[in-house]
Amino acid sequence: MKGLKTLEILDMLIYPKIFKSSLNGTMDYNIAKEKGVMKARLSDGKFTKNSVLDLVKKYGKTDMYKEIFKGDLNADINRENMLVSMNLKSNRSSIVTKNTRLNSKTKNINSKIDINANGNPLVITLKGDVNSPDVGIDAQKLIEKEAVKAVTKEINKFLKGFFKLNKKILVLKNKLFI
Repeated sequence: MKGLKTLEILDMLIYPKIFKSSLNGTMDYNIAKEKGVMKARLSDGKFTKNSVLDLVKKYGKTDMYKEIFKGDLNADINRENMLVSMNLKSNRSSIVTKNTRLNSKTKNINSKIDINANGNPLVITLKGDVNSPDVGIDAQKLIEKEAVKAVTKEINKFLKGFFKLNKKILVLKNKLFI
């Protein structure tokens, strides 16, 4: 496979068109057994409007719609069931999913997606109908990162004030001893 367009493939599979890129790769598929493996490289990828990246924009404070992604896509196909792994990277962000379960007959998805949006880590889950899945966001790592930043800032303020206070005491002591 060379130069395939992901939007055309998603359209053919009747999946939402959320990622536009070029796809080059190989597919080894046994028609009689309805099983196969696909390994592909995605390039010049851009996301179209979707609820996942809207959440990333809100909580990760990064507009990933403006970024250009490239990476790997691997899929094991067993009849209508697909097990998909994807690793996409841009200059500032990454999107990684392992063992995403897709069913081409029921159009169901079950996926955990690790997103690093310009240093802001988020975990997104997608479950249910691919056209309108239940979307969950676990921002615990992001919250922990922000909490550490806030605590560090307050500690630094305290320490600066403490050292200023100690400096004044030393000056006072020097004046007392002169």
